[in-house]
Amino acid sequence: MTIIDTPQFRFTSLAAAAVLLIGLMAVTVVRVAGFVSAGEPQQRYDFADSSAADFEKPPLPDEENAAAWLQAGAAAIVWTEREKGVIGEATLAPYDGWPEGHWSQVRATLNRHRGALETLHRAAPIERSNYGIRYSEGLAAEMPDLLALLDASRLMLVEARIALVDGDGARTLTALETMARLATSLQDEPTTITTLVGIACERMMLTVAAEATGSEQPQIGSQEFLDELEQRLPTTDGREIVARLFDAWTAVLEVELNRQAAESEVDSAPDHDIDRSLLLEVRSELLELLDVPYGTNPERFGDQAAEVVLDSEPQVVLEDVQGFVKVIQRLQPLEAQRQLVHAGIALRRTGLDDGAYPAEPPAISELTEPDRFTGRPLVYGVRLDGSLELALDGAVALLEQIIPQKSAHALVPIILPRP
Repeated sequence: MTIIDTPQFRFTSLAAAAVLLIGLMAVTVVRVAGFVSAGEPQQRYDFADSSAADFEKPPLPDEENAAAWLQAGAAAIVWTEREKGVIGEATLAPYDGWPEGHWSQVRATLNRHRGALETLHRAAPIERSNYGIRYSEGLAAEMPDLLALLDASRLMLVEARIALVDGDGARTLTALETMARLATSLQDEPTTITTLVGIACERMMLTVAAEATGSEQPQIGSQEFLDELEQRLPTTDGREIVARLFDAWTAVLEVELNRQAAESEVDSAPDHDIDRSLLLEVRSELLELLDVPYGTNPERFGDQAAEVVLDSEPQVVLEDVQGFVKVIQRLQPLEAQRQLVHAGIALRRTGLDDGAYPAEPPAISELTEPDRFTGRPLVYGVRLDGSLELALDGAVALLEQIIPQKSAHALVPIILPRP
């Protein structure tokens, strides 16, 4: 049996990947055994349903390209060491937990980066984006500066939190809309690393959106604001993300294998090809895993996930299918977080209309359907003071199993004030 060793689909240097994916994923190597089928010598590998070039987006003028504005704004952010620490702390802690002296430092940092923020916000209304990734170049394709884009997301998160405190609904919505545009533009690029960074950016956006649903500021808590907020929530589909990610990976794998074959000192062409039907089976298994809530069966997402994902085809071994599994592990809590925010918006509206929250959970889909992460319905409870608590049942502890860094605050309960 022939074994093919090739890097897991990623388009960045190992050093950059290691920095970007701390706490998110390990740099992976895929080993495929059982994908090869013996036969007559092939002139080239030909197993992908699409060519790598098919995933390249058409050129866009910079002024019509959200990615161009986002990258320009991110490049304009130049932290001092003190500012980096200030924004980092303000990102991880809800604004009501900031120390007194922190506020002035945060505002000063935002003011110094006003130009960068204005450039970033130029991307908000632009739906199309193109980061110029040349998938046809295989692993040599150049990636955008993802660390800079993460910094931009952090800066806008803090901007939105300050706007919430100030009761500035318009500025809050602008910051959230731009954060959503950044997140979805990265999720739309089918590489593991851009997808994971895009998920992290959306998690930041939804964290502030959740805080906004519970704001007691009059303008923030209005029906009009809630309608505008809901329109800005991302709607990307997890199944589509995973499917495109796998399809692009197979296309780039084909590019890399053909490149390696062309550079080989052996004159003869490869005497095997990768079995397309087995690739499709792996793709199907991954999509099925996406529908298994992590909270109902954490073992399926463990270090031996390759054996679990591919348990129906024992001769196929993907030791580091973990790259795709880690994407799924982060998509599930993201979709649960979206559900929580949608529920918060719906019930805040109910409270404004009726003057109180229902004593029992109303029959709305956000409350009756189990979330995609824990596999359980949201926890609903009206407090003695008339406020309402909404929570993902056990989600914080589950997320800490996956991302041991300080990210679990994204799934903390929403407290809606008494109408």
